[in-house]
This record gives sequence, C-alpha cells and structure tokens, in this order.
Amino acid sequence: MTQILIEVEAATLLSSIKKVLKSLQGVSIKEIKEPYPKKKIMSGIEKSLDDVKNGRVREIKDTKAYFKKLKVCNKKWND
Repeated sequence: MTQILIEVEAATLLSSIKKVLKSLQGVSIKEIKEPYPKKKIMSGIEKSLDDVKNGRVREIKDTKAYFKKLKVCNKKWND
C-alpha cells in the first residue's frame, strides 16, 4: 500500500479534495490535523528569558556569602 500525504492550507478546498478522493476506487482518507508536530528548539537567549519569566533566576549581590551558604567556597575565602 502506498501512502501520500497532502497538506492543504486553504480549508475551502478540503471538502472538494475529499469528494474527489472518495470517488476513486481503492482510495481511503485518513485526516491528520498536524502530521509532524515540531518541537521548538530554543536559542540560548530564549532559554535565559524563559528562565527569568518563570522565576528560575535569582539575584545574588554578595557571591562570597552565597558560596559560603552553599558550602562550596574556596579555602582562601574563609575569613
């Protein structure tokens, strides 16, 4: 069995195309709304803006204190 995918942008043509295809012997129609949904690949700046928009970013004023809080500070920072 051979399959053909026909993409129709003009919705007004769709009913006419279906009528013609149904009139052909051995032809069946399977309607697919979106055959290959494309996952949007975000660029680096888009990912960053999405992080800011969704609250996944925090502002750190004192990096020294922040790294001590996380217990990943460098030994020479231990005052």
